[in-house]
Amino acid sequence: ISGSLDGTLRLWNMSTYKCDKVIEEVYCYSTNSIYQLDKDRVIVGGENLFCIVNIVEKKIEYKLLLENAIKDESFYIFYCFLKLSDNNTILCGCSVGLFFFYDMKTGEYKITKNNHKETINDLLLIDYSTFLSCSSDNTIKVWNY
Repeated sequence: ISGSLDGTLRLWNMSTYKCDKVIEEVYCYSTNSIYQLDKDRVIVGGENLFCIVNIVEKKIEYKLLLENAIKDESFYIFYCFLKLSDNNTILCGCSVGLFFFYDMKTGEYKITKNNHKETINDLLLIDYSTFLSCSSDNTIKVWNY
């Protein structure tokens, strides 16, 4: 799977090295902006949106446009993702040091501010209640949730 700022997600056949499918209107912002949720689905982050894409059915299952949901203009890019150990919550690392928690069952979300001073670039699950975040502010932080 590869994503791009051109608004496409491409599914590649590793036997033929050819693109099998192009899914439109899926904007991928950075190298960590594609995260595999399970064997059938990925979450893709971009500028002002994220999508859950079913790669087996080759379709977008869910798309959250920030302009429709969140009125905080300082928050605009999803950089990285992590599925928490409850298997329902997606943690998103975002621009300006924000965490965005998304509940896949209910569709509800929560934003926490002032986690880092700059963009959160990567997330790593340590155990059932601990994760790490890495930021452009040159810090790595350990979190309990």
